[in-house]
Amino acid sequence: MKNITLIIILLCLGFQGFAQNLTGVVVNQDKERLTGATLYWQGTTVGTATNADGYFKIPRIKETKMLVISYVGYTADTIEITPEDADLIIFFAMGVEMETVEITAKERDNLFQP
Repeated sequence: MKNITLIIILLCLGFQGFAQNLTGVVVNQDKERLTGATLYWQGTTVGTATNADGYFKIPRIKETKMLVISYVGYTADTIEITPEDADLIIFFAMGVEMETVEITAKERDNLFQP
């Protein structure tokens, strides 16, 4: 009976290695967490988005080690992930800074008069 229990425990530990996830947080240059940043493994359809606190969890894939990160208003980036990488902090720099646009309007008199 002890041998069967030991075998079951060893099998469970072995399968745990196959179900590894990569976790981390995505922040901007001011260390503010980015909600809704997307991450996916390059060349695949496996991806995720950061939660309300900027955290993510994505299953590791054997075939690729390039992780693509994108966020509205920022330049997309691709980083190489090694098997040793666990909890990542991904710093995102602003892409193109846009200038302020001023919108003005004139009031027209009685445009819709019968």
